[in-house]
Amino acid sequence: MANASPLKFFLQAFYIWIHEFGHATVAWMSGYKALPLPLGWTTISPTKETFAHWGILFLLSVFFVAGWKERRIWPLILAPVIALAQVWMTWIVPDWRSEMWKDFAGGGGEFHLSALMVGAFFIDLPDKFRWGACRYLFLFIGARCFLESYHMWQEIEAGREDIPLGTMTRGEDDEGGDMNKLHQGWGWPRQKIIQSYTIPANTCIWAVAAIYFLFNLASLAKGVRS
Repeated sequence: MANASPLKFFLQAFYIWIHEFGHATVAWMSGYKALPLPLGWTTISPTKETFAHWGILFLLSVFFVAGWKERRIWPLILAPVIALAQVWMTWIVPDWRSEMWKDFAGGGGEFHLSALMVGAFFIDLPDKFRWGACRYLFLFIGARCFLESYHMWQEIEAGREDIPLGTMTRGEDDEGGDMNKLHQGWGWPRQKIIQSYTIPANTCIWAVAAIYFLFNLASLAKGVRS
């Protein structure tokens, strides 16, 4: 309903921002400083920065400690998992692969970050994060952005639309666009690009459906016992 209404125009900045956060999250996890801007641009440091690596680990430590103090299980699970993933991506994954992932992660973030915003609705976070109220806004924005990207790639897969080349700021002729880099820089054929986005999109749908099914099933079981 949001995508078919005037709200689509006002929410477009969030859609662009999630795309840029897709680039930034891979950069942060790989040890680079990054600043995602809702103007269709993300600045990323040319080399890995110690500050970025240890800064993320510090924030994860704060997240873990907050969960420990309030006896919340999810921060105790997520913080170590993300920390291990960051160490792997920063020190083990080769630089060329990190660069390729950063190019891919803009469109990829439109799926996995949006799906995370939707799927995290039931996650019990510490009170200081004010997640009890914020989760409704994240659910709405995440669902809206996910559906727009999903519809676009379904149309591309069916041949009714072309792969979006170029950039938002410089137009379709800009060879610095994400799809241009994947196709010309990394040698991805058209079909590989399409599958690299449609397969994760469908996987995210099933993952979100499973999360909602399990949490609602647990709530139903809890209600029956009470």
